[in-house]
Amino acid sequence: MRRGGRAGEAVLPGDAALGQSAAQLVAAAIRRRILEGSLPAGECLRQEELATALGVSRQPVREALQRLVIEGLLVKQPDRSVVVRRFTLDEVRENYTLRALLESAAARFAAAVITDRQLTGLRAVQDGMNRAIAEGDAGLAVELNARIHRLIHEASQMPTLISLIEQLWIGLTIFTPLFVPGRGRHSREEHEAVIAALAARDPDRAEGAMRRHIESAARDYFRYAETTSSTAAPLRPTGTAGRDA
Repeated sequence: MRRGGRAGEAVLPGDAALGQSAAQLVAAAIRRRILEGSLPAGECLRQEELATALGVSRQPVREALQRLVIEGLLVKQPDRSVVVRRFTLDEVRENYTLRALLESAAARFAAAVITDRQLTGLRAVQDGMNRAIAEGDAGLAVELNARIHRLIHEASQMPTLISLIEQLWIGLTIFTPLFVPGRGRHSREEHEAVIAALAARDPDRAEGAMRRHIESAARDYFRYAETTSSTAAPLRPTGTAGRDA
């Protein structure tokens, strides 16, 4: 693992008060580093170095790495080492295509059964995501974006559909266009259109709004990613990228 970056970025004990296990907190820290580029694709991760950098013992690091292997963000090598996974643009393109199909269906089903309490929760998370984008907090914005989608999936009350969508999100949540210039505003408007359709209990409108949102995100991602290489990579927040400016 490359030295430097955010050495000494302790994840405990303050964060433990939030009710997450040490392994969950370590996994979140590693995801954040992958998103921000300090752990690029192909990077070999060493338990001892991660434990020192994050201020924890090796046990939660070991559990976190196993969790991220299962999620698809990391890959175990024949020599039992663990590296950050490389994704191709074709893999990400197929993922967006399937997400548009399945998540639009989930939004349609959710519109028929979503509760006022669930809508209130969605709006609260969207407000938090808006603030994170405005403040340039890459890790938090991505986490809240995923939570918004997850809340809509759960509102559909379709367990098998939810399981299929979860498989599509594994390992690929870092390929977000949120930090493409102007994308933050587009994402906010698209999310709000989905939430408004859900609040109106309009299945057709909710389905269409979700499909347009995911297809729009895909266009923004590939417009930037395809100018670099055939290997997919997270888009980094730079300056006012993704903000409303």
